[in-house]
Order: sequence, then C-alpha cells, then structure tokens
Amino acid sequence: MLGLTAGSSQALWYLVRSSGIVDVVLLSAVVVLGVSEASRYARPGWPRFVLAGMHRNLSLLAVAILAIHIATSVGDSYVSIRVIDAFGE
Repeated sequence: MLGLTAGSSQALWYLVRSSGIVDVVLLSAVVVLGVSEASRYARPGWPRFVLAGMHRNLSLLAVAILAIHIATSVGDSYVSIRVIDAFGE
C-alpha cells in the first residue's frame, strides 16, 4: 500500500472509523432538522429559514465527511475495499 508505515496505517484506520461515526451523527442531525422543517416547527426567536439553512449546511458537511470516509476506506489496507466496491454494484 504505497509504502505506508505502521504508524500512518494506524492513523488511517482511526480516520476511517472516526469519519464514519461523525457522519452518522451528522446525518442523524440532518434527519431531525428535515423532519422539523417538514412539520413546520417554529421555535420562538428562531425564524424557520434558520432551520432550513442549518439543514442545508449540515447536509453539505455530511456529504463532505462521507467523501472523506469513502476515500480513506478505499485507501486503508486493514480491509481490502476496491473503488468499485465502495459505490456498489
């Protein structure tokens, strides 16, 4: 695997796992914000466009973290994952 040392391979392993956990948390928050937006939830002091903006921005952040998770999963030598396997059949 491109001459990675044991230390950098272990760091990559931790990056794969941590990016997956962070993405699950972000996607859960996106779902909660989406449901609250669909149910027309309005909090006093917060206009609804603030919830819509948070939903959109967290969605974009979750997609970016997902891209990092996929790239590091393919690059990690702990488990052999090919690029075609990362995107399904």
